[in-house]
Amino acid sequence: EKQDLDAMTELVEQELAEAAQNDKVVAIPLLCVQRWTNGWSEDRILGEGAFGKVYKGVVASLLTVRPFSGIVAVKMLNRDVLIEQGDKHIKREINVLSRFRHPNIIKLIGYSVDDAEVAKDHGSPKHVCLVYEMGARGSLAQNLKEDNLAKELTWKARIQIGAGLVKAINYLHSHDTKPVFHRDVKSENVVLTSGLSPKLIDCGLAKLVGMDRNSLTVASTCNIPVGTPGYMCPRYSRGGIEFDAKCEVFAVGIVLLELLTGQIQNQGVNLYDKYFEEEEQMTADSRAGSWNVECYEKMKDIGFRCVEKYSKRVSSMLCILHELRNIESLYCRCEDEEARLHSILKKTEAMQIDDIVLKVLQTQLLEQKSLIQVLKESATPGVTAKQVCTVCWDEFRSTEGLLCLNNLHFLCSDCLNHEVIEQCSPNNAANFDNSGLF
Repeated sequence: EKQDLDAMTELVEQELAEAAQNDKVVAIPLLCVQRWTNGWSEDRILGEGAFGKVYKGVVASLLTVRPFSGIVAVKMLNRDVLIEQGDKHIKREINVLSRFRHPNIIKLIGYSVDDAEVAKDHGSPKHVCLVYEMGARGSLAQNLKEDNLAKELTWKARIQIGAGLVKAINYLHSHDTKPVFHRDVKSENVVLTSGLSPKLIDCGLAKLVGMDRNSLTVASTCNIPVGTPGYMCPRYSRGGIEFDAKCEVFAVGIVLLELLTGQIQNQGVNLYDKYFEEEEQMTADSRAGSWNVECYEKMKDIGFRCVEKYSKRVSSMLCILHELRNIESLYCRCEDEEARLHSILKKTEAMQIDDIVLKVLQTQLLEQKSLIQVLKESATPGVTAKQVCTVCWDEFRSTEGLLCLNNLHFLCSDCLNHEVIEQCSPNNAANFDNSGLF
């Protein structure tokens, strides 16, 4: 049996390595996932959320494969939090949700769905397991808890982290006629890359809902609120079973308050009760550096409006994104991004990445800027063609970003800048090894 398991695991790991390169999602036998987590070992548990436990998985044969690197996050789900349908329905829904591709959403690379008897025979209750890529720096909550990590999250970086999170959620809400609610937005469900770009996890668990003419709500199949206490809208958590965009806005507001104060919700403090209900004076996290006072007040105002009473609360994620973008443009100017890019490039050089990689990146950036200028010069006066950015899902004039050559994707200037910086980070530098450029 061990030989059979070894052979099966080897085949699955080869398929997983290929899938990591071409955005495919692999069906994985439960036994393989169990081996990667060392038999669901307690010391492999990374955390536990509303949907189940998260384990660190080590795929030994793929430890040198980039950008995969053989380390994965395995989410073991309790079936009772999923819709009460058969395995075929669950697999179909996972397949649909795994097609989300967004720079601020963690990538689902595999899953395991086994019947109850198979799971029972191998010491595991009936679960669905989801296998995700790992964030290099761990969760946002972890980065805010540890002083040495929190000091690297400057106040400008925190603004950009907040904006990236909102982009991801706006994408979930807006990218299709059937919106998706995450339903468990919190700092533990946001991981950071080496370039400090945020990635939202557990999006594969968000429930796909239909569009209603009058409202957009989703109900828990267990008739109980789904989410994490402290991040759930008070009105929703008190016994109502409806979940809508305003409930998601509340959770985002709590995360924004965490970024501002450096305090983690539910860990010795309830940010909503302390700063909103009891109106205590809120102070900025000094580890983020010396905040611009005006910028801090604007960020605090956004956070408070996100956690307002339900009837007064902001109802659109896009409205929040517009405000955060305005703050970015005023206080996180281009020279700051260039300094950050320079720092990242210096780290890349320290890793002994060939200088030609950096030259290619610089050349590509110049070409992109040149193309934007050509588009501006060729634009017909009086004509304002509109494009939807595939990252933030906001609408722009065609001259305010870059359209790919096949006209399938458009990136606004802001999202393009962030994407270039992220692609220059050390974690992504190894991608050039197989690019065919060298």
